[in-house]
Amino acid sequence: MRVLFASPITPFTLSAEGLDPLDPFTGQLSPTQGPFAMTMHSHYWAFYLIAENLRAESCVLEHPSLEQFEAELARGYDVLGLQVNWNTLAQTAKMVTRARQIAPKTKIVIGGYAIPQIVDPLPPDEAAAASIRENVDELCREEGVRFMRRLLGDEPIDRPITQFTLPRSGSYLAAVGPVARGIGGRPVLVALGCPAGCDFCNTSAFFHRKKLRVAEPEEAYGFMRHHLLHDGNERSSFELFDEDLFWDSSYSRELGAHLRGDPDTLGRIGYFTFGSVRTLSKFDPEELVANGLSAVWIGVESTLDDVHRSSVHLGKRRGKDVAALFESLKDVGIATIGSLILGFDFHTPENVHRDIDAFISLAPTISQVTPLIPCSGTRLYDRMKQAGRLDPRFGWTVQGGFQRNPPVAPLHFDWPTLSKVIDDSNQRLYHENGPSALKHMDIALRGHARLRDHSDPALHARGRMLGETVRAQYPMVEAILDNAPSERVRERARDVAERWREAFGEPDETQRTLGRALSERIRAFAESPPAPASTHAPPVRWTYYRPGAAPEVVKQAGA
Repeated sequence: MRVLFASPITPFTLSAEGLDPLDPFTGQLSPTQGPFAMTMHSHYWAFYLIAENLRAESCVLEHPSLEQFEAELARGYDVLGLQVNWNTLAQTAKMVTRARQIAPKTKIVIGGYAIPQIVDPLPPDEAAAASIRENVDELCREEGVRFMRRLLGDEPIDRPITQFTLPRSGSYLAAVGPVARGIGGRPVLVALGCPAGCDFCNTSAFFHRKKLRVAEPEEAYGFMRHHLLHDGNERSSFELFDEDLFWDSSYSRELGAHLRGDPDTLGRIGYFTFGSVRTLSKFDPEELVANGLSAVWIGVESTLDDVHRSSVHLGKRRGKDVAALFESLKDVGIATIGSLILGFDFHTPENVHRDIDAFISLAPTISQVTPLIPCSGTRLYDRMKQAGRLDPRFGWTVQGGFQRNPPVAPLHFDWPTLSKVIDDSNQRLYHENGPSALKHMDIALRGHARLRDHSDPALHARGRMLGETVRAQYPMVEAILDNAPSERVRERARDVAERWREAFGEPDETQRTLGRALSERIRAFAESPPAPASTHAPPVRWTYYRPGAAPEVVKQAGA
């Protein structure tokens, strides 16, 4: 059997502001950072994971043009696997139509969290959704590896799932550009779904409020160890995908025991993952960092007491005081990604700024401020649909951005007003707390100071690693001092620079020279930012899998 996995065709249409739907930093995560804006590239990891775990010849084709997709499909495949995203529904429909014309005998399978939008679409999306429903053979609504094994008759279906060939992500300052692509964290899929069941959560709804374990702690440790040693790095970072890794507290503790007990991994591995106030409150922060946690996404969603009401379903917010939790994590060097949702029915013009003020005071390393968006398949969507509150003009095939006109109007705001509140919130996060790079340095210095002389070997090693990381980042604080968006941020940068000197002494001439060069580069970017593009076509990448052989990667320059 031969399988082609293809991501949505390019080019992608960008918003008027040049926002890229593939880059979470341009419109979703800390989007307003001026010349310190970050950019990111990642991959369609599900395809690589499935391809690695099939006894079939397969190709993972990322970011093809329509012509490149057609040419690869014409080489002859038994199965075509596509992934549908909310903002690529139209591209997926076009690919399905062309596949039926070019390869009528090829079985078409579609997976992805936007499957419910095909089954129960918003009105403007009905044509694209109907076209997909009429032409595909299978919609995957479960874990993809075992689904494809079952489809191909690839027995035994329940054999272990390995994760040795997934490519890295990467992020960098847009003003500087990529020094080297593919140097970010490596992904490891731990679990799918979440029992918390927030009523707006698409991933929780997709797996019916259940957690489906993909990798046991010993397996996840084995994948991380393999990549650390295979890549030949002194240390490595990983992205552990689990909607709440700490739901089962024994999981992170067992994983941490493996990482701490192996001299090859002790202090050399840090990982990012997702958690919640409720589950993180079960741990002492030093235990978390000793077990390998370096950054965690916490869904704050709201700081108001109304989030505990049953109609909102945010039980994940119960636990420690949110501000105290954030500070305790920062004190041990754990970076925080915090998310805030605006437009809940309890939000009014009178209380929304209280929510925003409290969120800004948390000073998350990276932030996400979004409107409340009901996705098909969630309880929020069903409730809004029954109440007649879905906007018949909104559709993912006609909207051009992550935060542009959500499908339901806020109860106490018109959309332009709420949109301005969101934009203003992002501006305040930048002008009051500074760029993410500064907050990363602040947290690393705090963790280094606390842990560098710790008697626990894992914590001592983490403190040393934080020190090595932040010591090399001195040029950034010089650039921020010269290009700070406000006097408040400049004062924060002075404090970081002073603590840096207390830890490491005076910067050497090389660091000062790099600081001046970086400062000039950022100033030039601020004075002459690139004009927003209208479309974007990432480099194309072909990865061929054959049983018993290492994957063969063919890519365009820069991929």
